[in-house]
Amino acid sequence: MPSNKNALLRYKILDKLFRLAANKNNFRGFTLKELKGEIRESLSYDISEESIKKDIQFLRNEGKLPITKRTGFYKYEDSSCSFFYPPLNERHLRALEFAGSMLKRYKNAEIFKDVCEAIDIINKSYHRDSENNTQNVDFEQRIIDRGIKHVLTINDAIRDLKQIRFTYFKLYSKEGTIRTLNPLLLKESSEMWYVIGREPGKKIDRVFALDRIQELEILEQDSTYGTPLPVDYFNNVFGISIPEKQALPEEIILSFKSSDAEIVKTKPIHPTQQVIYDDGSEIRVKIMVYYEKEISIELKRELLKWGDSVEIIHPERLRKDLVKAWKAAIKKNESFSKPGKENN
Repeated sequence: MPSNKNALLRYKILDKLFRLAANKNNFRGFTLKELKGEIRESLSYDISEESIKKDIQFLRNEGKLPITKRTGFYKYEDSSCSFFYPPLNERHLRALEFAGSMLKRYKNAEIFKDVCEAIDIINKSYHRDSENNTQNVDFEQRIIDRGIKHVLTINDAIRDLKQIRFTYFKLYSKEGTIRTLNPLLLKESSEMWYVIGREPGKKIDRVFALDRIQELEILEQDSTYGTPLPVDYFNNVFGISIPEKQALPEEIILSFKSSDAEIVKTKPIHPTQQVIYDDGSEIRVKIMVYYEKEISIELKRELLKWGDSVEIIHPERLRKDLVKAWKAAIKKNESFSKPGKENN
């Protein structure tokens, strides 16, 4: 890349014109005189035709670009050629269009709006119209984008090591409280977004759901914590329950029927899952998660949904917790009576 700023600006103009010429069918290209005029109009200074020839030679040699010259007219052989943009083929462009259509479903997320605009810019640079390429795709309708609008702002605060202030509403509460936080990590779990951080003067990390945050702002105050949390902070966590200090992940062994083996393999219960036994009639898997005083609500819900398809092999106290929950569910449903039944 040239160090001379003026030269770089000229290369951008020439690159744009040569791509434009290649995009138009049967367009002859640009003469040196026309190129000189375009540069003068854009940069407000004159340049000799010899200098333009040197610029073209630079693009040919350094950019390895196929610039054709036919009867004094210059242009790229292919519209995908560019000194500043990597060439994208039809498959690349279709993939970008599809991704843009998918991201537009997150209407409240500023970060995805920016990505969609970037994709639109790329499409326009290749002279393509932005299309909705997901009209033949049926997505699940449970996408939750409340709170996702805060992701970009909080990520900026974490990156710049700044504190944030916001009004937080606890679940089922109509009254909010003003919080100041040293944000340390953003976490996505079960289609919901959370920020993990530490309030000034406190030693315990807290989790806040982004959909319950209002009036978010980045403060001038630097973070008093220092560095963000590592991205592997939740590696051995099920859901968003923060492990106790000094806690170690515990081995949990689960047994499933053979009929569920492929489901368990293709859609692991947890990222740490390992298959430790599979004889064709039974499959056993091991996960490593924090399980100290009580089972996390996320792990409990995951195991309960498997019903009689899962058996808790280890630890015993986890099995007892689940048995207790199953018995309570059975009792509750066995004693259920429809409204008005006693009047029949």
